[in-house]
Amino acid sequence: MRIRLATLDDVEKISEIAEICKPYVTPMSVLYYLIYSISNIFVVEDKNVVAYLIAIKNPFTNSVLLHQMGVLPKYRKRGLASALLQHASLKFKGLKMSFLVWKFNRCALKLYRKRGYKIINPNAWFGDMIEMAV
Repeated sequence: MRIRLATLDDVEKISEIAEICKPYVTPMSVLYYLIYSISNIFVVEDKNVVAYLIAIKNPFTNSVLLHQMGVLPKYRKRGLASALLQHASLKFKGLKMSFLVWKFNRCALKLYRKRGYKIINPNAWFGDMIEMAV
């Protein structure tokens, strides 16, 4: 398996993964992030795309928002999410990286804590999400 930047050819597969993991994500939103100049979409490929991470660089604050990540269910518990986070941290070395996570998403919270992320705002986005940063 390898991690690489997504291409236009990956939009459909990323959208399929996103639909499973985050039903509010649409193919148009994936396409938007792919062509948006300050976004990076990293994918894990095992013949097909099996996981993705959307990272958005804020040029004004010199920081990166890890916007969303998804891993196909049959590929979970294999370290792919950790590998994507590590890849992003190398790509954006020296920049503050943060993200918002739903409070009910215990699996994600456990992963991010394990990777060294700390809660910086326990009541983000109208109290429904937690903001974490490294």
